[in-house]
Amino acid sequence: MQMVLLPAGEFTMGNAASIEGMSALYPAYEPRRLADLADETPAHQVRITRPFYMAKHEVTVGQFRAFIEASGHVPESIADGTGGYGYNAAYDPATTKRGDAFEGRDPRYSWQNPGFTQTDAHPVVNVTWQDAVALARWLSTTEGRRYRLPTE
Repeated sequence: MQMVLLPAGEFTMGNAASIEGMSALYPAYEPRRLADLADETPAHQVRITRPFYMAKHEVTVGQFRAFIEASGHVPESIADGTGGYGYNAAYDPATTKRGDAFEGRDPRYSWQNPGFTQTDAHPVVNVTWQDAVALARWLSTTEGRRYRLPTE
C-alpha cells in the first residue's frame, strides 16, 4: 500500500451552507434528506498538530480480495445476510421514497458484486467500518506496521 505524508496544518472541515442554501443547490432533494446532513455543520477550522501517513489511494478490489483470501475474514454484509447496495440498470429511483440511484441492501450485492463491472484495480465498495478495521488489523500483523482508519 503506497502511503503519503500529510503535513501538519489547518483546514476547514464541514459545510457552511444552511439547509435553505443546500436546497437551492440541490432542488431535487427533500429538505428532510438535507437535514440529515446537519452533522456536517458548522464549517470549522481543524488543526492537525503533527504530520501523519495515509494511503495514497483507496483500497482496491484486488487488495481487499487478497485480505479476504489470506485472513479468512467474512465481510459483515455476507456474514449477517443483509448484503450490500447495488446498481441495477432496470431500477427506477423515481419509484422509491428516497429517489436513490442504487437499490437498497440486498443479499445479491456485495464487495464482489456491486451490480456493475469492476476490476481488481477499482476501489472496493460495500465494505463496512468493521470490515475496514479488520483489514487494517490484518495489514498491521502482516506488514509489521501499525495501520488504522483515519478519524476526525
